[in-house]
Amino acid sequence: MNTAAYPALAALAPGVTVLTANKRLARALQRAYAARAQSAGHTVWETPDILPWPAWLQRSWDALMFSAPMNTNDAPQASFTLPSLLLNPLQEHVLWRSVLANSETVALLRPDAAARLVSDAYALCQSWRINPDRDIDASTLGRDAQAFLSWSREFEARCRTRNFLARARLPDVLASAFASGEIAVPAGLYLTGFDEITPQQHALLDTLAVAGTRIEIEPAPAAVSGATLHAYSDAEAEMIAAAHWARARLEAGVQRIAIVVPDLAACRTELTHILDDVLVPTAILPASGAPRALPYDLSLGFPLADYPVVHAALIALQMLDGNLTLAHAGALLRSPFIAGAETEISARGMFDAVLRQRGEATLAFETFVSLAGAAPGCALLGKALRQWQRIQRDLSSRLPPSAWVEHVLHLLHVLGWPGERTLDSNEYQTVQAWRELICSLAGLDTVRPLMERRELLSELRRISAERIYQPEREEAPLQVLGMLEAAGMRFDGLWILGMQEDAWPRAPDPNPFLPISLQRKSGLRCTPERMLEFARSLGARLESVAPEVRFSYALTEDDRALRPSALLTHLAPRDQTRSLQQRPLFYRELIQVVGRLETLEDSSAPQYIEREAPGGSRLFRLQALCPFRAFTELRLHAQPLQDASTGPDAAVRGKLLHRALELLWRELGDSEHLHALTADDGEALLGRCIDAVLQEAIAKRPAVYTATFCEVERWRLLRRLREWLDIERARAPFIVEQLEEKRSIAVDGLEVEVRLDRLDRLSDGRYAVIDYKTGAVNIDGWFSDRPEEPQLPLYALALGETIDALLFACLKPGDVGYVGVAQNMDIAPGKGVRPYEATPYAAEQGSWDAQRQEWSRVLSALAADFRAGRAEVDPKHYPQTCTHCALTALCRINELTGPVDDEATA
Repeated sequence: MNTAAYPALAALAPGVTVLTANKRLARALQRAYAARAQSAGHTVWETPDILPWPAWLQRSWDALMFSAPMNTNDAPQASFTLPSLLLNPLQEHVLWRSVLANSETVALLRPDAAARLVSDAYALCQSWRINPDRDIDASTLGRDAQAFLSWSREFEARCRTRNFLARARLPDVLASAFASGEIAVPAGLYLTGFDEITPQQHALLDTLAVAGTRIEIEPAPAAVSGATLHAYSDAEAEMIAAAHWARARLEAGVQRIAIVVPDLAACRTELTHILDDVLVPTAILPASGAPRALPYDLSLGFPLADYPVVHAALIALQMLDGNLTLAHAGALLRSPFIAGAETEISARGMFDAVLRQRGEATLAFETFVSLAGAAPGCALLGKALRQWQRIQRDLSSRLPPSAWVEHVLHLLHVLGWPGERTLDSNEYQTVQAWRELICSLAGLDTVRPLMERRELLSELRRISAERIYQPEREEAPLQVLGMLEAAGMRFDGLWILGMQEDAWPRAPDPNPFLPISLQRKSGLRCTPERMLEFARSLGARLESVAPEVRFSYALTEDDRALRPSALLTHLAPRDQTRSLQQRPLFYRELIQVVGRLETLEDSSAPQYIEREAPGGSRLFRLQALCPFRAFTELRLHAQPLQDASTGPDAAVRGKLLHRALELLWRELGDSEHLHALTADDGEALLGRCIDAVLQEAIAKRPAVYTATFCEVERWRLLRRLREWLDIERARAPFIVEQLEEKRSIAVDGLEVEVRLDRLDRLSDGRYAVIDYKTGAVNIDGWFSDRPEEPQLPLYALALGETIDALLFACLKPGDVGYVGVAQNMDIAPGKGVRPYEATPYAAEQGSWDAQRQEWSRVLSALAADFRAGRAEVDPKHYPQTCTHCALTALCRINELTGPVDDEATA
C-alpha cells in the first residue's frame, strides 16, 4: 500500500491530533503510519495521535472530569456548571424510554423503537442547531412532532434535575470548557474522511481556533480519471465478477483492495458464499489442521445475540422468568456451552426427545429441574440446575441493575457456561464481549435504581440484539465495506457494486418526529436534492481512493430492467453484458465435471430373524410405501423429534375421539340400546363418556389439558359424537362384539399384533370390521401390490369367511359416514359403502374369496420382503409419498431424483 496516499500522515506533528470520520479510517491510518516507520528502518516509534471524532470527544470529556476541581469549600468553583454524569448510549436509551412510558401524549406499540427515533431526532436538533422551542411552531404540528416537543422538554428537565449530560450535547459542553480554559486546547487538529461537518462541529472547531488551535480539514481529493463502469446480467453475476477481479488482483500481488456495497446487510450471505467459492475454493473440502485465515474481511458483523455462545446464555437466563418454551429447553439441552455438554451429549438428546413427547409447549422451571434430575445420564445437568434453583429462590423480583449483573454472572457460572471444552479464538472474544455487555447494565443504577426481573431479561435481549459485533482478527488484503465506511480510505483497487439508478442515490429517510420543512431548512439529508448532493460528493470521493476504480450494476432484477445511476453517466461502459453461463466454474463444479464416480448400490439390510414383528399393521403400510422407511423406522427406530406446539396435535385429538367412542359402545353394547335412548339420556351418556376421556387426559398431562382447552374439546367431541350416533341409528341391527381388541396375526412366519377398533356382529351371525378414521379415507389403498391402508385387509385374513363388511368409520368434519365394501347394504347405508361386486377390483379378482386370497399373497410378499431385509429407497409415488416423511435427509431421495416441481406435491 502506498502510505503517501494519506495526506493526514504528513500532518502528524507533536501536539497535532488527527480526527477521522470513523474507526476504520483511524485503524487504517495507524497501520499506514506503522508501515512507514518500518520502511524507514525503525523498530520502535511513538504512537501517533489518531482518533475517530467520538473517541476524541470522550477523551476530552475525561480530561475535563479529571482536571475539574472538587466542589469543596476550599476549591475554586468552575466557571460553568459541570454535569456529574455523561450518559452512555444504554443509559440515555433507558432514560428516553422512561420519558416516553410516562407520557400520555401518544400510545406506543414499540417503545424501544420509538425511543431510538426520538433520541435520533434530539441528536439531530443538537447537531444541526435546531431549537425545538424556538424553531417549531407547536400550533401547526402533527401529533408526532407535538409529542417530540413534550418528550424533549421532559428529557432535558430530568437531565437538569439530576445533572446528567446527553451525549448529543457533549460538543457544546466541551466548547464551553475549552473557551473557559477548564481544559487545555490542542495545538492542532487535522480532520480527514468527513463528507460533511455539522453546525455543532463547526462551532466547536471555531471555539478551538479562537483559543489558538490550528484547524485543518482535509479537502476531498481530486477524482482519478481511470474509473470505469461495468454492466452484468444480474446481481449474482455482478458479485461473481467482482470476486474473480479480487482474486486476480491478489494473485498479482496487489496488497490492499476493497469491494464496496451500498446495502451490505441485504446481500451479505450471498456475497460471502461467492467469495468463499472464488477466493477459498478448498473450504468445501474436509478440514485438515488449523482453519485457514480468510483473505477477505466483511466490515458488517452480526448481532451479538446471534452468536451461539451468547444465544445459549440468553436461553439459560430465560429460566429466571420461571418458564421455558419447549424450543428453548431443547436448544439448552443440545448446546455445547452448558456444564457437562460433551459428557452427557447423548443422554441430553434423549431427554430432549422425552420432553417433546410430553406435548407441553411451555415448561415450568420447577418441572424442568425435576425432570432433568430424573433423566437417565443427565446427572451433571441436574446438579447444575438444582444449584441454579436454590439461588433463584433467594432472589428478589426487584433489584438494582448492578446487583442483577452480579447475580447473572454467578448464575451463568453455576450452569457451567460457556462449557467444558476449550473455546476457539472467536468464541473466547465473543464471551468477553458478552460479559462486558452484561457489566454495562450496572451503569443503569443512576437512571433506573430498581429493575424488575422481566425488565432485566428484556433489556439483555434488546442490547444483545442491537449490539453488532465481529471478533477481531488480522487485517485481510480484501476489505468488503459499506459506502460510508470507505470514506477517506486508500486502496490499490476498488470495486463498487449495485450502482443502479434505484439504489444510488439512496432514498431520503427523514426522522418522523421532526417537521420535514424544518429538516429541509436546516440542511438535513431529508430531501431528494440533499441526497443527490451527498451522493455526488461521496461518489467523487470514491473515485479518488484507488488508482483502479470500478463501478458496476445489474441489468435485471426479478424480470425488471435496470439502468445505471444517473451519477455515473460520465463513465463510459467498458464491458458488454455478461451472464452466469460465461463465468468460470466454481471449485465444487469442477470436481463434479472431472470426477469419476463409482456407483455401489446396497439396499439389503440384515435379515429379520425374530418371529414377533414390530409396528403392527404399520409394518405392511411402511413396506408398501417405501422399504427403506420400514427398515429405518421399525428396525433402526429412526424417528423425528416432535415439534413444539401449543396443544395436542390432530393425532392426539383423534385418540381422544377413539377413546370416547370406545367408552360409549362399552356402555351401549348394541343398536337396540342405542334406539332405546331418549334425547336427554343420550346427552347425559355422551357427557359422561366425554368427561371420563378428558379426566384421563388431564391426569396424564395436566399442563396441556387446561380448563379452556377441555371446554373447547368437550364441545368438539360432543358435536362429533352426536353426528356419529345419527349415522349408527340408520344401520341394520348389530351387536358390538369387540372394542380396541388386540389380536395376533401370523403372516408368512411373522407374528403381527394388531389392535381392532371395533368388530360388530350382524343379525345373520357374520361380522363387520370397523376402523375409525378422523382424516380423509379412500378404499383404493386396500387394492394394489403395495397397499397403503393394509389394516382392514389384515383383519379380513384373520377373521376368515365370517367377514361380511370392511368399513372405514369416517369422522372427518363435514364428511361423516361409513366408507367401504359390504355384502349386505343394510349394514351401513350411504353412498360411501358399495358391494364388492360393484367395485372395479371385482372384475379382476372375480369374487370376495379370491380377493381375500389376493390380499394374503400381497401381505405375505410384503412380510417376506421385510424378513429378507429388503430396504431400498423406493417410494411408491414420488414425491407425494415423501411429503410427510421425515427421513428424506437420511435416504437423500431428493438428491437421487433431482429437483421436484412444487406443483407435483400439491
